[in-house]
Parts: sequence; C-alpha cells; structure tokens
Amino acid sequence: MSERPSEPRPIPKPPSWRLPRELQLLFVGAKEPSWTLLTLELDRYGCTQPRFRWCSTLAEGAQHMGRERFDCIVIDDAGTPAAAARPLELAEQLSAIRAAGCEDPILVLSDRVDDPWLIAAAAGEFELLVVRNGWRSSALAPWIHTAMHRQTVARERAEIGAEGRQRLQREAGESWQLLEQRRQTAERLRRSLGSLRGPAAEGAAALADEYRDLLRAAVVAGAHALEAETLRFTRGIVERGITAADLLQMHVAAVESLLRGLGSRSSRHVVQQTDLLVLEVLCRLADGTWTAGGRGVVDDRGIDLLDESMGPSGRPREQE
Repeated sequence: MSERPSEPRPIPKPPSWRLPRELQLLFVGAKEPSWTLLTLELDRYGCTQPRFRWCSTLAEGAQHMGRERFDCIVIDDAGTPAAAARPLELAEQLSAIRAAGCEDPILVLSDRVDDPWLIAAAAGEFELLVVRNGWRSSALAPWIHTAMHRQTVARERAEIGAEGRQRLQREAGESWQLLEQRRQTAERLRRSLGSLRGPAAEGAAALADEYRDLLRAAVVAGAHALEAETLRFTRGIVERGITAADLLQMHVAAVESLLRGLGSRSSRHVVQQTDLLVLEVLCRLADGTWTAGGRGVVDDRGIDLLDESMGPSGRPREQE
C-alpha cells in the first residue's frame, strides 16, 4: 500500500507590522540564549540590528534597568521549578522594579498556568506569553512587538490624559477669572445705578432658582433651543421690575453654582452657553422685544414705539 503524500504546510502571511530596524533587548534567564538564532528570528520581522544583553538573575537585570533603557525586557521563566521560589515572587519583584521607575516594556515567558500566578500576572504591569520552550518559541518576536506596542499606546494615553487634565484645570481657572470680572461689573453697576429694594428684591430671589434651571438647560441643549423659555423668563424680569445690574448679579451666582458642580467636566462650554443666554435676555430687555411677537412695546405715554405709522411726535405721520 503506497503512502499518501503529505500535504504541504500553508505559507504564513507576512504580518502587517514590522519591528524597528534597531532594538536594544535585555534577556533575563537561567541560561544564555543563542544570539544567532534570535538574530535570525528577529530579522524575519524587520529587526536587522539587534543589540542584546543577558543576565542570569532578575536582581542583576534590575541594576542594568536602572542605568539603561531597553526597547523590551524579556524574562524567561519557562522551565523554572515551582519549588525554587515562592509562587508569586516573580510578580512581586516585577512590581518592585516598576515602582523603582522602570517604564520599559516587559515580556515574561512562562509555562506556569496555575490560578494564583495567572491572577498575579493579570494585575502586573507586564505582558505574559505562556510557552514551554521559552526564548526558542517562534512567537517570541511577535510578542516583543506586542509588548512594545501596548507600552507605547499606554504611554500615549497617559500623556493625553495628563494634557486633558491640564486643559480642564486651565479652562476652570479662566472661567473663574471671567466670572470674577462679571461679579465686579455687577457690583459696580449696582452701586452706580442702585440695587433692588422691597418687592423687587423678593421677586429677584424668587426667580433665582428658575434662572439656574434655565442656565442648566442651556448648557445641555444650547441657548438657541430655549427661545420660548427665555421669553417667559424675560417677561418675569420685566413684571418684577428687576434691573439689568441685578440680573447680572443673579447670573454670576447661578453660573458659580453650576461651575461648582462640574467636577472634571469642561467649564468653557458652560461659560459660553450661559453667556449666550444672558446676552439674549439683556438684549431683549434693552430692545423691548420681550413679548412673544417682539412688538407692542409701549412707553409711559402709551405710544407704540414699534408702530411705523406713527411719527416722532406721537401723531400719525400723515398728520405731521
């Protein structure tokens, strides 16, 4: 009976990534690796000029980590007898190395699959490749790339997060500075124009909560989406005889309340939207367009100031 010819193995597709042309690698393991085999394996993935350093113990390797920077640190723990060390000693040592300031990518090669070790590895700041033959594994070069890539992504995210926090702090400082300027303006206007007394002051206090809710809605939906609510609030301002200076003071207090509850969110958006809303209210007060149709504004003589048929004297134009 003739033997069937063995089927050819499929040729693996080249990876979509490439290793850097030069790499500085630190190997830690009981036995020194074969640099020739490692060089050939790394060359397949684009690293043509690797530089190696080998240490037999992690304590010796830690000394080099404190003096040099490596593109990747490979720790070969595969084949190490479990009785030679406490089960979690390696994870604890790597945590101490991280605490000492080492930020280089770390790849641990291990054939251990016990739960305590895997739990410690999940919490550790290193990559874990479960293999039986340590540095001889053909998966070593791809996982060196993975360890380096994930470390780069983590560093970039940390930098973006730090920049974001600094931006929010800077925006918060600018917002509080603008708010203080508005507070001083309101106080100056109230001193020069006079502040509310009696019923008008009580009316302003009654509208304060309504105005705070209106500002909160403006932050969420945008000031442009609250025309009806803005008109109703403006009518309330007019009916209670509240002055523009006191409205500005009410605005400052309401925005301050919103900023205090922001937490880590952006304050610039809050200031922009609330500024738009208070400007609309002030413009409607100044122009007299606080009614639903924007017309019918009457002065104390009973003349419709927006009626184009009336002349400056208050009589019809054809009679002037």
